[in-house]
Amino acid sequence: MRDLQQMLDRQLGEVPKLILNEAIKDKLRAAGIDPSDELVGQLVEHALSGNSDSFMWDDGSENKTQVSLSFNAEDIAELEEKCAGFTSSIPKMIDDISDSIAESLVKTLKKDWRKEYSLQINDRKGFRSRLERRWGKALGKLRILLTVSLELGSEYTTSESCQDSPLRDVLVRLHVRACQVAAEVITLMENGFADGAMARWRTLHEISIVAVLVAQHGRPLAERYVAHRAVEAKAGKEQFALCYEQLGYAPLAEEECREIDEAYDRVIAQFGKEFRLPYGWAAGFVPKNRRGVIGLAELEAAAGRSALASHYKLASHNVHAGPYALFFRLGLIDDSVLLAGSSNAGLSEPGQNTAVSLALITILTVADKGTLDGVVAMKLIQLLKHDISKAFVKAEEALKADHVVHSRKNAIPEERVE
Repeated sequence: MRDLQQMLDRQLGEVPKLILNEAIKDKLRAAGIDPSDELVGQLVEHALSGNSDSFMWDDGSENKTQVSLSFNAEDIAELEEKCAGFTSSIPKMIDDISDSIAESLVKTLKKDWRKEYSLQINDRKGFRSRLERRWGKALGKLRILLTVSLELGSEYTTSESCQDSPLRDVLVRLHVRACQVAAEVITLMENGFADGAMARWRTLHEISIVAVLVAQHGRPLAERYVAHRAVEAKAGKEQFALCYEQLGYAPLAEEECREIDEAYDRVIAQFGKEFRLPYGWAAGFVPKNRRGVIGLAELEAAAGRSALASHYKLASHNVHAGPYALFFRLGLIDDSVLLAGSSNAGLSEPGQNTAVSLALITILTVADKGTLDGVVAMKLIQLLKHDISKAFVKAEEALKADHVVHSRKNAIPEERVE
C-alpha cells in the first residue's frame, strides 16, 4: 500500500510543473515560436532551478532569435489560482481514485485467494507438524485427560444418581462447559496461540471455583447460583436498552421485558438485596472483603484456589486491552520481536493450568466416589494431571535450550563458523 502513496506523492509533485508547462507554451506561441515538448520541458526545468542566466536553445536552424518570456503579477496570480484550484480538487480526486483502486484490489484478491489460501493451509500444516513434534507428548496426554473427563461425564449423566437432583444438574452443567472450554484451549495450543489458550483457561479457572463452592455448600448454593440468571438477564436488558438504537436493532418486546423484571423482583424478594450484585449468589456463603462486597478474590480464597491468582492475572492481560499485553507475550522467547500470529513457545502454562483445573472439576462433579470405578477414575485423573505437568515442563525446557544454542550460533561472526 505504501507504493500507492509514493506514486500519488510523485504525481502531485508534478502538478506545478504541468501548470507552468502550459503557461510557457502560451508565452512561446505569443512570441511566434513553436512550443515543442523538448523545448518547453527544458524551459520549465530552467525556470524551476532558479538559474537567472539566459537560456540557449538550438532548434537546428541558422536563424538566431532572442526571445524574452516574462510573467507579470497578473500571470503569477493566474498560476497561483490554477494551483489552488487543483489543490482544492485533490480530496475528491483521491476519494474517486481510492474507490477505483480498492474495488480493483478486491477483485484481484478474490481472484487470487484460492491459490493464496492453499499456500496458507500448507504453511499451517507444516507449522502444526513441527509444533506437534515438540509438544506432542504433552498435548497428547492432555487430550487423554479431556477424553477421560468426557467419558466419565457421559456415564454420569445417564446414571440414576444424577436424576432429579438440582445440585448434580448444576455440577454436571459446569463440567460440560469445562470440557468444552478445555477443548478450546487445546485447539488454540495446537495452532500455536499460547496467549489465547491462557485467556481461555481463565474461564476454566472461574468454572473450577464455582464448582468447588457449589460442591462444598450443596443444594442451597446451587439454587442461588442458578437463580442468579435473573439478575444477569436484568443487567443485560438494561444494557441493551442503552444501545439497541445505535446497533440498528428493534427494542425488546414489552412482554419479554416484563418477564425479565418480574423474575428479577422474585429472586431479590427471595434472597435479599445483596443478591443483585455480580457475585450476589455467593452472599452468606463466602466472606466479604473490607469494602463489604464479594469479588473474585474472595471466591478464590473460599474455594482454596488463591494459589492460581497470579496466573489468572496473567491470563487477564490477554483478555483486556491494557498495555502490559503489548509488551509481554507467552508465545515469545525473545521479546525483541513482535508476535502477530502463531508461535511454538509458551504452551507450558496454559497446558499445565488446564490439566489442573479440568482434573479438579471432573473429580468434583462426575467422579462417583461411592464406587470402585469412581475411585479408580479419580486416581487415574490425578496421575494424568501430574504426568501432563511433567511433560509440558520437559518440552518447555527443551525449547529454551534449543533457543540458547540457536542464539549462540547466530551470534558467532560468519568467518568463525566452522
